[in-house]
Amino acid sequence: MGTAGRPDALTPALPRAALQAAVGTARISRMTAVTLRTETRVRGPRVLALFAALGVLTFALVWWQTTREPKRFALVDPGRLYRCGSVSPGQLERLQRAHGIGRVISMLDPNAPESVLERAAAQRLGLIWENVPLRGNGESTPEA
Repeated sequence: MGTAGRPDALTPALPRAALQAAVGTARISRMTAVTLRTETRVRGPRVLALFAALGVLTFALVWWQTTREPKRFALVDPGRLYRCGSVSPGQLERLQRAHGIGRVISMLDPNAPESVLERAAAQRLGLIWENVPLRGNGESTPEA
């Protein structure tokens, strides 16, 4: 028992009959409430920390999966042709190492921020970067 007849946070909760025998019926309900509240306070931060850790782990796994390879990356012709959405410089470097890519054909606006970064990464890696912009309305280029 702690000070003023209250159980310590580390003292396990006693069965109701043992509490009645030890302190009498008048104080039993107050002591039980204190014991439960103390146990909840000790467990609460642990549960919160567990959920926070699970949230951080889930976020990290999702981020790692979605940034590792570009969106919609797929094989078209083995060893010759691959397709995907726009790529970050890090993704382009990983693709070049993993698949031996030598040329990038971009169908985005050449002045779009994604295209500028992609072109700079391709030049840094020694890749050929070509641009065939599509208007985005379903029509092909005027040259076609």
